[in-house]
Amino acid sequence: MQSRHFAWLSAVLVFACFAIPAARAQPQQSKGADEALKRGKELLASGEPEKALGKLDEAVKLDPKRAGARVARAFVENAMKMYDAANADASEALRLDPKNPDLKLTGAWFGTYVYPGGGIASVRFRIFIVQDGKKISANVREPNTFWEGNPNVPRDVPFLHAVCEGEYDPATRQFRFTKTYDGASGVSHSVEYSGTLSDDGTQVEGDWSIGGAGGTFRLQKAKPGQRTDAESTN
Repeated sequence: MQSRHFAWLSAVLVFACFAIPAARAQPQQSKGADEALKRGKELLASGEPEKALGKLDEAVKLDPKRAGARVARAFVENAMKMYDAANADASEALRLDPKNPDLKLTGAWFGTYVYPGGGIASVRFRIFIVQDGKKISANVREPNTFWEGNPNVPRDVPFLHAVCEGEYDPATRQFRFTKTYDGASGVSHSVEYSGTLSDDGTQVEGDWSIGGAGGTFRLQKAKPGQRTDAESTN
């Protein structure tokens, strides 16, 4: 009887020896992820995206289930024109924390911007939004329609890409961002967008402008199962 008791006690002690270090490691990893996430955001704010990416990679590695680290890294990846990576991180953040209201706008949307007067055809585009509370980062893919009036735009480039930065006010549902073409296709100007999110959170309607002139735009959130890869614009 004593030998059985001793064997049981030994097994408990062995388990404790392994379990206690593991339990201690979790808070340490969480603290390390907190510090890396904070530092990554600081580096991005100071205009050092490459260093910020390194810190946010560390935060994700330490805590892969932390949605906030994925969102922060998506902001950096957009800034560095790593659009596919940004979209993947944003999608994973939404999967990890689907009920978070600070991620309400996160995901793929399809839009159309319309020129005034109707003399120029409207343009359909895809925008992938990353939301972090009131902050918005996004990337846009749209057909290249600028080459017709701009000799500096290559005719053999079928799509243009842009990065967006802005904010969303949940109290008023106002949606504002600046879209800046990334220059990779010979286009680098900026466009101001301002709109209002619908009650059901699936549409945005508003205006766009360049130097006081502009038109209207509309966004529609992608439906479950709808094609949202890099080749799609509608």
